[in-house]
Amino acid sequence: MENSRNARPPAQGVYYENYLVRSYETGPDGRACPAALCRYIEDMAGAHASLLGSGLQDLLAQGCTWVLSRLRVRFFRRPAYREEVFGETWPTGIDRLLALRDFLIRDREDRILAAGNSAWLIIDLEKRRPQRPGPFVEKFFINPRRALNLAGGGAENGEVSAPRLEYPGGGEKTAGLRVPYSALDLNNHVNNVNYITWALDALGPEFRGGGEIADLGVNFLSECRCGENIQIHTVERPGPPDIAGTGQTGALETVVSQKITRRAPETKPETPGDPEAPVCLVESRFQKTG
Repeated sequence: MENSRNARPPAQGVYYENYLVRSYETGPDGRACPAALCRYIEDMAGAHASLLGSGLQDLLAQGCTWVLSRLRVRFFRRPAYREEVFGETWPTGIDRLLALRDFLIRDREDRILAAGNSAWLIIDLEKRRPQRPGPFVEKFFINPRRALNLAGGGAENGEVSAPRLEYPGGGEKTAGLRVPYSALDLNNHVNNVNYITWALDALGPEFRGGGEIADLGVNFLSECRCGENIQIHTVERPGPPDIAGTGQTGALETVVSQKITRRAPETKPETPGDPEAPVCLVESRFQKTG
């Protein structure tokens, strides 16, 4: 889709899509929730892949599917209710089994609201194993430009794909739930954005009302299905002086690491060892605003 926000010509291999922030995508502050922007990112990726002949329906017809493996988003400003935003996404290459894709979300004045990168796997549905993406992405034009560099935050460490996260250990179980049917997607497992929503919802009111998210990283390790029990483990620690690469400094940054684990409904609490399998790791960086 050609983006009409301004006269800047579209770049080769880039897909454009416009979104209007709806009331159900906003929080009490009247701005789009981080999960809403992540849904735009997922939607753009799927639409572009479909346009190139390798969308979800195309892969399902071949017994395969797309799954998001890693995601990295930097937030510069969350748009307001009824604000129109302009998304861009493009493939940036292949890293072994991962198909890489960058994205930007801009406002009407062409200012970048969010930027980042993602890494996707193609899974054989019968074997439940990843496939080499090459044959599926032959029509993808690889655009070498990097979203984080364009946003000014930069990929100073030379990262090619969203980074692998490590949970520091310890922490406390801050939330738990049983996976509802409404959380499932076309792959019959929990949609990736639901993990982000659950993780951020598990944080205390000091983050919901007094902290602004600046950076979000997610690693999706395994799948969850309806009826399974989810536990969210949370560790908070002070962040570095630079606020997620934005150039802002101060001691008010907090890094939150979270591990989401799964326990099957039939698993008994007294099972020896650690029956809770990690399914997702989340790392968020917040700048305290109050």
